[in-house]
Amino acid sequence: MTQRRVTATRQLSTVINVIQLGKKTGLLTVERGEGKTLEEGTMTFLHGQIVNATLGNLQGRDAAGALSAWQACHFSFVVKPPQELGVSAPLSSAQQASQSQQYSPVSPTRSARPATPPPSVSYFTHSGFTSGELPTIPSNQQSYRKPPTQPTQPTQPTQPTQNDLLGRRPRTTFHANATDSVIQVMDRQGYSRLHRRLLLLIDGRRNILELSNLIGHPLDETLILLTDLERAGIINQ
Repeated sequence: MTQRRVTATRQLSTVINVIQLGKKTGLLTVERGEGKTLEEGTMTFLHGQIVNATLGNLQGRDAAGALSAWQACHFSFVVKPPQELGVSAPLSSAQQASQSQQYSPVSPTRSARPATPPPSVSYFTHSGFTSGELPTIPSNQQSYRKPPTQPTQPTQPTQPTQNDLLGRRPRTTFHANATDSVIQVMDRQGYSRLHRRLLLLIDGRRNILELSNLIGHPLDETLILLTDLERAGIINQ
């Protein structure tokens, strides 16, 4: 792997969850460290299921389990047809079961999220800015958490469909006249130019698919960016 991965994440398992949710087929390449400490790995997906993984001398289930525990790293996901990947079946059911708690998406429930945000994270008030003081935006941490849905049966919570996600229309949580100040805080906290560009396009009318098309990036990446902004309290989805 000679091409550098430029998209950063603080938790690789969240990237894996997004790919699984989108039922994507393609190759995920990841790296962390530099020089002598550089580590590189791959995960091959078929319709959202992991069919192969490599990390140094590790292969298959062992490599997938090790990669799912990675935190800060860089990644790139390229959509490819199964023929190019040379795969035809996912990892065995036993392997999938043993790894499910590490990198499989969890069925969302109302109790999956904490009732209150962590004390270390300051959120924007939903009433908007009324003073010149800005709350602290947490440092950029790319992670995607599936939104909760109401269960249709007492024992079988439903999972959000892709159409549900694409139809959502994110809104900002601050007044328009505070946009410049918010962007300045984002710059200091390490958010990317793409985060800022996406924020400026959010108006409560455009849905997620439209936003993805406008920034010219895949839906998977757009979902991660939106989740970063939501976790910072800048937007609501």
